[in-house]
Amino acid sequence: RKEADDFVSRPEVRKMLEVNVIKGQYCIVYGSKGVGKSAVVNDMFWDKPGVVGIKVTHLITSNELVSQLVLKVLGPGASVNVQEEDLITALKSSAEPITIIFEAEPSNSPNQQAILGAVRSLAKSLAPFARCVIVLSEANAILEFGRDDTRENYVYVDEMTREEAKQLLLKKGAHFTEEELQFIFDNLGTAPSQLIHLCMRVPGLETVQAY
Repeated sequence: RKEADDFVSRPEVRKMLEVNVIKGQYCIVYGSKGVGKSAVVNDMFWDKPGVVGIKVTHLITSNELVSQLVLKVLGPGASVNVQEEDLITALKSSAEPITIIFEAEPSNSPNQQAILGAVRSLAKSLAPFARCVIVLSEANAILEFGRDDTRENYVYVDEMTREEAKQLLLKKGAHFTEEELQFIFDNLGTAPSQLIHLCMRVPGLETVQAY
């Protein structure tokens, strides 16, 4: 995650997360690639007690998901033979509430459906005992999830508002006139990744890092 002075607050998205990330249900955060889903989730939960993050790629299996969570929740001394039931017991007895963030990035993988199914199944099992968030890297990955009104909550992250986009450009050291901003937003949009790519092409800002 970037330092705080590089981050642009997005209060509407944060409000949706506060309402939908609750124990007993699991929250699916989705939207087009590059709109800042992970950045908003990280800003809300980063450095908070009891937060566990796990990357889900096309290389991971259902058993590996559980094993990685066991190590993160119970510590490196945990037995490799611990099962999902033991993980649930640990979550129940935790002194502080646990938040689990799954960053799902199995894009363009032939077994994407199986991977996302495993994430969904695990989140469903753990939701009564921890706050679970699934961040989808691709917008169409949401099609792998079925509507389960009793357990699934959805947070859609759109492009930034124009005011948020202006703040991001200023934080990155890019100064444009109002006419230039109007042209940029009308033609390029306000997705953070697109704006950062633009900044990288502005003379004097070539070293700016991606959002």
